[in-house]
Formats: sequence, structure tokens, C-alpha cells
Amino acid sequence: MDARTTARRGHYTDRIEGSYRPITVHQLTLVWWLFQAGHITKRQLRVWFALHEMAERRRYMGKDRAARYEARELLHLIGGRSGGPREAKTLSELSGDLSRLSELKLIAFSEHSIQFARSADQIALDDLSGFWTMLGHIDTPGRTVPVPRRMIRALAAGFTKAGTALIFTILIRCLFWHKQTSSYRMDGRYKLGWVAEVFGVSRRQLSDARTRLID
Repeated sequence: MDARTTARRGHYTDRIEGSYRPITVHQLTLVWWLFQAGHITKRQLRVWFALHEMAERRRYMGKDRAARYEARELLHLIGGRSGGPREAKTLSELSGDLSRLSELKLIAFSEHSIQFARSADQIALDDLSGFWTMLGHIDTPGRTVPVPRRMIRALAAGFTKAGTALIFTILIRCLFWHKQTSSYRMDGRYKLGWVAEVFGVSRRQLSDARTRLID
């Protein structure tokens, strides 16, 4: 993000380079909890972000063109290899990933449409107590985060678990849209102890991940 003003609290800008996609804190917390609790795999978490990028791309299409979603686009976003038997195998695996996300009702996917669950109440699981406990540790769970599309694509390509947790934290705790000033604020305030407790990753792993991300 290019700075417009550096204020006493936070870093302000009037635009996010590469545009962004609005995703709520509730949704981000939900998809992490599903991953942390073992209901989805790390690749399925990456697929969820890839689907957000695919859906966002269609927002810029002309109204005379019908949206069409193909598995090869998904393969490209998560960094799979194209061509040969390996591609066929990966495409089959991605089909299974989409089926799992759909089974949980985290998404509704078809050739011409992608929809995302907005609330944990829509998820097809009997016990969501762990999610509600996690959400209770997070301020303003209904807030919408302007997630940079460049970051969405990076999350689809994949980070380590600790790196992903740290990025989630920064999005949830540190990235804001201020309607009054029509600007975005990157605050940068979080504690590794809080991240470790809420996201279930060790402080050592988070510290190493932060160093790698800064590098």
C-alpha cells in the first residue's frame, strides 16, 4: 500500500494496490477454525482463497458475458502443475476439495456461480462450540476486512501454517477501512502471545514466520 499520510496511530492510504475483496472477520475466523479443527485440509483452505480470487475476477467482466468457472483456473491459482498425468491427478484432487467445501456448506460451487457462507450458522456441523469460543477472543467479528487481492492470491499459493496464522491476524487486527476519511489504515498492533493462544500455533513458529515474511 502506498502511504498518503503517516499519522500518530497507523499507516494510512487512499487505495490498496491491486484492489481488494471484502471478507468479514467472521468468515476469516470460521475458515481458520475449520482448518485448525481438522474439518478441512491446508489445501482446501488455499482453495477457499483461490475461489475468492476467481469470484472477484468476474466482478470486472462485462454484463453481456456469463461467468464461467473452471478447475484449471483453480489449479493455476494454487500453483499446481499443468499438463500430463500429474495435472489430471491434481484436478481430480481439487474436485474432491470442492466437494468437501460444498459438503460443509462453506461454499456453493457450480460452473457459473460461487457463493460463500457468511456465518457459521450455515455450516453443516453439529458442534461449532470451538468456533464460537475462538470468535469470542476477537473484537468486531462483524467487521468487513478489505483483503488485498495480491494477498488473496498469495494465500491461495500457500504459506506455512504459522505464516498463514500471522497473515490472518494482521488482516483481522490491523487492516481497517475508515468511512469518515475514505482511507485504509494499517495499524500493526498485535502480540504473538495472543496469536499463539487464539490460532493454536507456537510463539517460536510465529516468530520465525514473522522474520520470513519481513525478509
